[in-house]
Amino acid sequence: MAVTVEKSADATAIRPFQVDIPDEDVDDLDIHFIHVKSRHENALPVILIHGWPGSIVEMLSQVPVIDLARLHAFADQLARADAEDGYRAGAELLSQFLARMAAGAARRRLGEQQVVAGESAAIQRLAARADPARWAALREEIGQGFATADQLNLDRKQAMLGAFFAIEKLAR
Repeated sequence: MAVTVEKSADATAIRPFQVDIPDEDVDDLDIHFIHVKSRHENALPVILIHGWPGSIVEMLSQVPVIDLARLHAFADQLARADAEDGYRAGAELLSQFLARMAAGAARRRLGEQQVVAGESAAIQRLAARADPARWAALREEIGQGFATADQLNLDRKQAMLGAFFAIEKLAR
């Protein structure tokens, strides 16, 4: 396994690097990191890592105010040419989230079956901002937007951004 490390073009005081790790079983990994040398001799190295720039629930937890930089980074990851499965999974997860929220709000039983951490809180907060029928209609509209993007080979990033902006608009 060959690993290449290249210094990123950003010339800030903290030196950013990127490591491309090839993997035969899954998509290659692009790891971005910084290196900060300790002032202490014999210091233990520390590695801080995170997932991609967010998750569906993390993005929805911010609504009605979305961090645009994080949303764009999130959509960029899903729109890459080699991330079609991630894009489809993201679209499906968003659809399922909206369906659970609309159904739970209609039954007045919100967030009973949390699928991932933080989902119940996001569902309860968003459901209070609009009628369940409006959330259900938005789910259909967003699903149609994703289908149209697929059929016409439109920009997947724009489809994902459009979905979150529509959610943000309804939540205001």
